[in-house]
Amino acid sequence: MKILKTTIVTAFFFSLSISTINGQSLNYKVLEDNPYDHNLDVTFLPFYVDMASKENNLSLGYGLNAKLIYKKLATFRLYALKPYAPVFDWGYHFGSGGGFDSPTVNKLKKFLHIELGGTYHLSERTKIKNRNVVLSEHSGYKTTTTTYISVPATVRKIFGVRAGIYNYHTAINARHNGDVDGDLHIDAKGVISTDGTRFGGAALLNDGGSTTDPFYNTNSATNMKVLGVYGGISSSSYYKIMVDTDGYGKKGGFKSTNFFADAMFAPVRIDDFVGADGKKYDVSGKGAQGFKTRPFGARLGLEYTMGKKKVGYYARMEAGFKPGLANSKFYVSLGFGISFVGKVQKLASE
Repeated sequence: MKILKTTIVTAFFFSLSISTINGQSLNYKVLEDNPYDHNLDVTFLPFYVDMASKENNLSLGYGLNAKLIYKKLATFRLYALKPYAPVFDWGYHFGSGGGFDSPTVNKLKKFLHIELGGTYHLSERTKIKNRNVVLSEHSGYKTTTTTYISVPATVRKIFGVRAGIYNYHTAINARHNGDVDGDLHIDAKGVISTDGTRFGGAALLNDGGSTTDPFYNTNSATNMKVLGVYGGISSSSYYKIMVDTDGYGKKGGFKSTNFFADAMFAPVRIDDFVGADGKKYDVSGKGAQGFKTRPFGARLGLEYTMGKKKVGYYARMEAGFKPGLANSKFYVSLGFGISFVGKVQKLASE
């Protein structure tokens, strides 16, 4: 990507300045420089992907993200994800007969992730920092040429501590093939309940397995439910700058970023397997084998929104390890959407 860099030569009261593009002078006038222009952000995510290793879970779907900044005190957030359809939720799809018949009759739940929380502002300040204002973009066969100027803008910076409720549930199963480790990467015995009943398809005949076992080589499935809390820190920044330039007209926009790091604690509950006869099999209690759980987790994340007026592009990326199955080493979640920003005047700070 070829970028035509420019440098500010002089500035006059931040309202009339002269910048340089390729050695040519460019006049611009600051029309707006206000990082407090909006305090409400509602985002629809038409796409997200959530992947957890060794937890037989890949979910694709849509979601909602909402954020409200209350004066200079706190920021409140809601984040929710849901798959498009059963086929885009691997835990549910395979657990409900997608590939292997199941002798269990558990009523499975589709993947659902919901977070509700807030950030208390420990510090808030503004700084004047140069921000790029794109003047034009031209795309060629292999390259895109972007022309921009660097303009002093007021940036609002917030550092705080955050906490909230962390909740999700997903279907998990004991699917194995032959004597090859399956989705759970447990041993070849599959999942064994507290009464010694074996589930899954990795039971070896010479190790006590039998093709007459009703749960042999099956897709027995159940629900894993996680409900707990998260807490951590976040660092956010906001700015909005609009300028009127010679030859390019009115240019600029807004951008907000939020970096966060959290620890999570959420007791994990795994429902019993239920046979067709209604008998329940405890697969997570003392003496059970296969489904081992972990109540702790941690994550790092980054989200940002950028746009020109009241509509922007949103992206969120986070990674870490969730409370859930103990052998699930990490997860990655990505989301992209369209944000609509506004201002609740009574709750705003200037």
